[in-house]
Amino acid sequence: MKSWRWIGAVPIFPGVLVLGAWILGLPWVKILLLGLLAATGTGVGMMLLFPREAPDVPRQWSRDLKRLTKTVEKIKNRSVYRGGRNVITELKQCQPSLPYLTPSARREITEYYLPTFLKYFQSYATFEECNEGNESILETMNQMENAVEKIAENFRKSCDRNDRAATLNLNAQNAVLFKKLNYGDFDHE
Repeated sequence: MKSWRWIGAVPIFPGVLVLGAWILGLPWVKILLLGLLAATGTGVGMMLLFPREAPDVPRQWSRDLKRLTKTVEKIKNRSVYRGGRNVITELKQCQPSLPYLTPSARREITEYYLPTFLKYFQSYATFEECNEGNESILETMNQMENAVEKIAENFRKSCDRNDRAATLNLNAQNAVLFKKLNYGDFDHE
């Protein structure tokens, strides 16, 4: 059952307890404390039953990555094919770290880079298929051939920066946790 459906149950349980306490004739202070205790218990129970999960990889990610792979496989030019394979490899290596990136970095990779690469290589594959000596198409293809390695290299650098940022974020969280443990901010038994 979806966790948002349980949100309506959170105020019902304390409300039933408070109503029962009122019917039994308990003093208002006891009713208030019982309601607060029940609300807190219900809230903690909800957090334990339905913990927040790391954001998943968007659904279109795997679909677009498969389409990009199929498109690159169709390309006959070896340098463009190699550049496309490098981009696909980088995208696959980025996938495990996507949930740990900042939302803006995740959106940049999933909603900008992948769709743009897909359009870029689809355009090149289309130009290869329908090229009949058209000068403007040949010139565009030549520019794309020259740019594809730089595109793959720059994307690799962007992924490396995102991985370093995710690692720094996890390292900072670890440092805070160890500091709290060392200074006794947590109960030890």
